[in-house]
Amino acid sequence: QRDLVIIGRKVGEQQAWLGDHAGALATYREGFAIVERLVAVDPGNLEWQSDLASAHMRLAEAEDALGDRAAATKDLKATLAVAEKLGVADPSNVLWQ
Repeated sequence: QRDLVIIGRKVGEQQAWLGDHAGALATYREGFAIVERLVAVDPGNLEWQSDLASAHMRLAEAEDALGDRAAATKDLKATLAVAEKLGVADPSNVLWQ
């Protein structure tokens, strides 16, 4: 399932690069749904939590490109919340700091 998220992220990036921000958003939402399910199954899995932060960030980028600032702000705040949890959970991880 995580591989599907990674592949979907790359597809979404290509869609965005080609200017298809609505398509990218749809693709990112599919990946986000998978990540949410993975996190629900194992909320202590920090890698999946990191994927969740990344998924929120991708949604925010696509929403911003489409002019939906409110949705983008909501997803950016969710990204920050997950990132803060990761930083506390593993203070030795430089990327999460």
